Amino acid sequence: MKKIPALAAIIFLFLALPAFAEVCSTTSPAEEQQEEKGIPLEFINRSGSEIKGIFISETGRNLWSENLLRDTALNDGEDASRDIRRRNILGLTDIKIIYSSGKVKIWKKLPILEIFEITDKKDGEPGYERIKLGA
Repeated sequence: MKKIPALAAIIFLFLALPAFAEVCSTTSPAEEQQEEKGIPLEFINRSGSEIKGIFISETGRNLWSENLLRDTALNDGEDASRDIRRRNILGLTDIKIIYSSGKVKIWKKLPILEIFEITDKKDGEPGYERIKLGA
């Protein structure tokens, strides 16, 4: 007879444990929001021109994301930090840049999962440093 209350207590503890862990979480709301959004890509414009669009596609797929700048142009000397949904990226990516002049530049085969800041340089080439997380 004493086994039933003990068994009920054990089941209750197993059911209550996830809720207790949620209440005792050590991450702040700001950190939780950061985790949901992912680590952003900092895009720096040093091209000498205004940029009106930045798009990302997995290399070889030619399926471009929405405009990361949305409706805001990125002037020369400015930078923008955008969530690129890294958790959905499986490998190398291409970045397409559309300038206000109508010129289009595509950077191919970038290891975007290891890039956290990228600069559009005057010569049209990307400037970045690869950083492997956990290294």
